[in-house]
Amino acid sequence: MIVREIQPGEGERWDAYVCKNPFSAPRHLYGWKSVMEEVFKSKTHYLLAEENGNITGVLPLISISSLVAGKYITSLPGGMCADDDGTAGELLEHAKAFVRAGNFRYLILRDSRIKWDLTDLTTDEEHVSFAIEIPSDLDLVKRAMKRQTRQHVNQASNNCLKAIYGLEKLSEYYPIYSKAMREFGNPTLGVKFFRSIANHIPGWADLITLYHEGEIVGGVIVAPYKQTVYGIWSGLLQQHYALQTPAFMFWEMINYAHRNGYQCVDMGRCRVNSGGYKFKKGFGGLVQPLYQQFYLNGINRPPSVGEEMKEDLKYRIFVAVWNKVPLGLTEVLGPQIRKRMPFG
Repeated sequence: MIVREIQPGEGERWDAYVCKNPFSAPRHLYGWKSVMEEVFKSKTHYLLAEENGNITGVLPLISISSLVAGKYITSLPGGMCADDDGTAGELLEHAKAFVRAGNFRYLILRDSRIKWDLTDLTTDEEHVSFAIEIPSDLDLVKRAMKRQTRQHVNQASNNCLKAIYGLEKLSEYYPIYSKAMREFGNPTLGVKFFRSIANHIPGWADLITLYHEGEIVGGVIVAPYKQTVYGIWSGLLQQHYALQTPAFMFWEMINYAHRNGYQCVDMGRCRVNSGGYKFKKGFGGLVQPLYQQFYLNGINRPPSVGEEMKEDLKYRIFVAVWNKVPLGLTEVLGPQIRKRMPFG
């Protein structure tokens, strides 16, 4: 077996392998290498394993240097794709060599659908997603919901919320997304990021824009991949929550999947027993574990991921300050910050 970095011109081979691997995720696709390099000037390390001329595993990595988190290497969300534990082990050994050679603090395999049982890996099992199967009759989905969730979906319809599908609304939606990110204390990715996705991975993303009486109140960028629609980035203004916009957004993801012939909706990562977990659970989906696996190099404790970061004092101080930053300035600073923490 050979493990090496991908060479120019091999993107189609990479994607062909990813698309046939049953545990691959939308951000395993090769086009993401160009997006991260173009928008954030990321240093990428796209590893592939080969045997007898055939790709048997891939691991897309980027190296990051942050004043807060230090130097580390992260996979793109989805972690590692491999045919078996042996291939995964070889990919991991090469990734660990990168960590040691560059004196990085840790490696994280992010949001993996597989819990790899490999030497030196520490595993966080506190995150999941919910998968909703899409039947031909959407009334079956509603019946599977908890009563309160079903009421919220119905209230949203009674409140005259509407949805329009299509990335052509990105320029109109993006200022709302940016404002919503500031409300939550999250740096925005920048509109250039979303345009780069459309350029380098055509058809990868779509947009569901939510309206109330002709005004945009929120939306979500989804990634239709294989037979599943993944909810990736959402932005909902808090002032409109009383209209039940969160419930309506997820219901429209379900509608989108149904209308376009997809079999499942993935509702996105949340921490077990968090508010997001309890809300998503109300839709009646199946729990899908998402593993965060770490190789630690000279540190004793894995870093916080996702909602766990809210427990960190430095993070809470950052959120309090970010909420007060003028919106125009967040557009300048946000992408620079996200360059050093692209996936949360």
